[in-house]
Amino acid sequence: MKIRNRIVETRTVLARELLPNPKNWRRHPKAQADALKALLREIGIADALLVRELPDQRLMLVDGHLRADIMPDQEVTVLVLDLTEDEADKLLLTLDPLAAMATADNQSLNQLLETVRSDDPAILALLDGLRAREGLLLQELSTLADPEPQLDQADELRSKYGTASGQLWQVGPHRIVCGDSRDPQTVGRLWDAGGVNRCLPAPTPNLKLYRTPDSRDVLVTYDELREKSDSIRRRAFFLKPNVRRIEDHKRPKFISPAKVMELSLVPVAEAGSANPPDGEVIFARISGDSQEFTLMWFGTDLGPYALPVYVDRSSEFRRVLLTPLATTGDVIVVVLVVGAVAGAIVAYSYAAGRACWNP
Repeated sequence: MKIRNRIVETRTVLARELLPNPKNWRRHPKAQADALKALLREIGIADALLVRELPDQRLMLVDGHLRADIMPDQEVTVLVLDLTEDEADKLLLTLDPLAAMATADNQSLNQLLETVRSDDPAILALLDGLRAREGLLLQELSTLADPEPQLDQADELRSKYGTASGQLWQVGPHRIVCGDSRDPQTVGRLWDAGGVNRCLPAPTPNLKLYRTPDSRDVLVTYDELREKSDSIRRRAFFLKPNVRRIEDHKRPKFISPAKVMELSLVPVAEAGSANPPDGEVIFARISGDSQEFTLMWFGTDLGPYALPVYVDRSSEFRRVLLTPLATTGDVIVVVLVVGAVAGAIVAYSYAAGRACWNP
C-alpha cells in the first residue's frame, strides 16, 4: 500500500501569526504549561507544529496550541499539511488519543527514569506523575520498611529537622500539620490553608460570546482555572448583571454553559483589524491573550471587559462545617473510652462483692 505524504512544506513563522483551531478540544492545565515551559528552557524547541493553509493563505493550527500560546513572539517551525477541513478535524480528534494508546515497558521506563535528571519542580512533578500512572512509585514504596520509633532521640531529631508544634506542610495536594487533633483551629488548617482559592481564566480560556435574542445582553463563556486544585471547568455568565461584581473581583452569578444552545454566537473581528465582520452590527474584539474583550454594539464600543478573577471562599464554609465534626468525633471517642473504663470498674467491683459473699 502506498501512503500519501500530506506534508507539502516546512516554514518558520512567528507563533502569534498562527490561528488557533476553534474546534480544538484539548484544555491545558497549569501543571502541563509549567512542565512545557521548563522543558523549553532546558532543551529548547525540538518539535514542529502542524498547520493547514486556509484559502486566504493564513495558517491554522492542527497540533501545537499550547506551544504557540507559551511563546507567541518566538519563531517556530511548522509542517504545512495539504488537508481538507474534514481531514484536519479527524487529525485534531485522533492525534492525542492515538498516542495515549501506547503502553509502557516498565523495565525500560524505569531505567530511563533513573538516567534523566532535572532540578525543575515542574519536570520532577511530571516524572513523578508518570511513575505513579505506571505503578512504579508503588513498587518503590512497597520495598520500604516502616522505621521503628526513636523516642529516646526525639529532642535530637526535632533539632535536626527543625520540627515544631503548629507547623503545616504542603505535600502536593495534601497537608500535614504538627499539632493536637482535638484542637478545632489545628484541624481547620488542614481543610484550608488561609481560605484562599483563587479562580481565574485558564491560560487558553477558549472565550466565546453569545447574544440574547433581544440583543440586550451577552452570555460570556470561558474555561476557568482553580489554582488550589489546578482544575479547569467551563463557566458561563450574563455580562450586564455581573459587570460590577467582576470589577470588584467578586464571583459572578454563573449559570449552566448549556444556555448557549438558545443563543446566537457573537462574531469576532480578525486580530488587528478595525473592520467589522461582513454585515455585522454586533461583534467583538478579543485581546491576544483572550483574557479580555470589547463589544462593538451598533457602532458603540463597550468595554474592554476582563474575564473574572476572584477568590472562592466556599472552602471556608466547608471548613467551618467539618472542623466541629472532627472535634465531635474526638469527644465521642473519649466518652466511649471513659465509659468503657467506668463499666469495667463497676463490673470488677460487682464481681469482688460477689466473691466476698461466696468465700
